[in-house]
Amino acid sequence: MINNKLENFDVGTFNPFAQEIIEKNITDFNAAFINNNGILEKSLVYLLCGNNLGYKGPKGTGKNVCAEQLANILDIKPFNMTMAADVTKDELIGTYAIKADGTTGMEMSEMLKAVIGGNLLILDEVNALQPGAAMWFHSLTDGRRYLEVPGIGLIHVHPQTRFIFTMNEGDGYAGTREINEAFEDRFQSIVFTSNPESLVNTTGISVDDAKSFFKYYQVFYSAVYNADDMARIDEKYISQRAFIRAGQLWAAGMVDTIHDAVVQTLVEPITDVETKEVVENLIRLHYH
Repeated sequence: MINNKLENFDVGTFNPFAQEIIEKNITDFNAAFINNNGILEKSLVYLLCGNNLGYKGPKGTGKNVCAEQLANILDIKPFNMTMAADVTKDELIGTYAIKADGTTGMEMSEMLKAVIGGNLLILDEVNALQPGAAMWFHSLTDGRRYLEVPGIGLIHVHPQTRFIFTMNEGDGYAGTREINEAFEDRFQSIVFTSNPESLVNTTGISVDDAKSFFKYYQVFYSAVYNADDMARIDEKYISQRAFIRAGQLWAAGMVDTIHDAVVQTLVEPITDVETKEVVENLIRLHYH
């Protein structure tokens, strides 16, 4: 247990302290998080120094899994909440309700209970949140670390509480918008990317094979983010998770070639005929 060390952390002791808690706790976490570019260590530094984190990047690159892993390493209870466009003020701070004694009063939200309880709050899809709702996080996530709630009073953030928001970047997500600058400034941004290390660590395939898979990933990535309107495909057709599944097929000897693994996992499931043709042409252009 390392609870409460977040508020008393000495930056100069980070390296041995971080290694100790990673070695003790990371093996107990079942989900496969790929620690690309030392994101786990960077995140620990920021959290231990009192910062909140903003995780950005393409879907399937491990943002939420990394946040859950950090909660595991730090032995802090995670609280997950999806920041959908229809999230209301009542869901964020609380609502009037009939209490056990029959009286009516303000009932604190589950989110605020997590805030005062020392949890790691993981705010998913934060770029879908309405700007008016985002303002309720301002005083909770800056130096003030409190919130005046009508009907309840002053809510103080537990010294251990940290916030991590996650967001998938790109134009393919309906209902998303630019994050409020005042909100984003309260979080240290960390960008997630994909690389061959993911497949090596997750599936056990060779580095050379992982690089071959990653070339296919780059073709899909370019078609999603860099292509002109005629050749662009939707973000839902690319995912690091799908490439990991393709790597698992290859590692298990279920396909004859890496190309077959990619086709079976990412191309064959596409039901839209035009999109499927675009993807097949892209792969044919690069590999045949």
